[in-house]
Amino acid sequence: MPPARDPLWRPALIVFVSNICIMVIELVASRLLAPVIGVSLYTWTSIIGVMLAGISLGNFIGGKLADRFASRRLLGLEFGLAGLGSLGVLAAMQAFGNDGLTFAATIPLFARMALFIAAIFGLPSIMLGLISPLVIKLSLLEMAGAGAKIGRIYAASALGSIVGTFATGFWLVSAIGTRPILLGAGALLIGMGALFGRWFRRDLLNAALAAGLALAAVFAIPAGWVASTCFYETDYFCIKVRDEDLDGKTWRVLVLDRLVHSYTALGDPTQLRYAYERVGAEVSEFLQDRDGAQRVFFIGGGGYTPAQVHRAPLPGGPHRRGRDRPDGDRDRLSPP
Repeated sequence: MPPARDPLWRPALIVFVSNICIMVIELVASRLLAPVIGVSLYTWTSIIGVMLAGISLGNFIGGKLADRFASRRLLGLEFGLAGLGSLGVLAAMQAFGNDGLTFAATIPLFARMALFIAAIFGLPSIMLGLISPLVIKLSLLEMAGAGAKIGRIYAASALGSIVGTFATGFWLVSAIGTRPILLGAGALLIGMGALFGRWFRRDLLNAALAAGLALAAVFAIPAGWVASTCFYETDYFCIKVRDEDLDGKTWRVLVLDRLVHSYTALGDPTQLRYAYERVGAEVSEFLQDRDGAQRVFFIGGGGYTPAQVHRAPLPGGPHRRGRDRPDGDRDRLSPP
């Protein structure tokens, strides 16, 4: 059946959904990589550059394929490959995502970062780039109104990018988390490949195949690939909590993305590791000694280390909070 006569053939809708997935993956990349390589200008530059390079390469290859093999079956295959590429991000993160930028230490940091991101997100961006040229080719089998058709497709493509950006940044990440988003995007793309590839003559069979493959993709992925590595994932940070033995004490460490935010000594919260915390505690003690009573209002909790110090009794009399910390133990940031 020619695409123009197929009730399922909606080129603007197809590129709209594919571009939603592109922006979903791009924004998820920043949150998924933040606990591994941090968030910086290098990070965002590498993510955007890798995604644009992949889409451009996909557009080039997709145009060549469209000229030689334009068909609904090819469109279905391209959607399926894009879905598998999206699911492959989960496999790549599971395999070597936690290694970060430890490889090829002799090359510049920005080059290592770009290579690392390309290894994880390059393939799905190429696969998604294949789709638009073929959709345009199939839409122009009849040249009448070609300009209007191309305009609608490009407008739908841009609108999909906008929707994907706002939906991911303002809602999806906080609602379901980064890894489930990737799983959903992969399943959606695979289902669309079955639906729009028109593998059967009857639309009902194509819809059943699409639903079956999408569900199979969801349940075939190991649960460990989808489970978050964060203790809690917020709109801003991946929060991790771990225990660390230092100086004969056990400290509970709060990590935001990959930077240590606070230390709390288990069993003795009056022990302080950061200089600004010790200064604050000493000023508070001085005011308490001078005025006899003190009320403290904290804005923002973090690890609640200063708040616990004010609640704890003073060990060994006044002016002792944080004082028996070894002089050689410097303030530091340690990666997770």
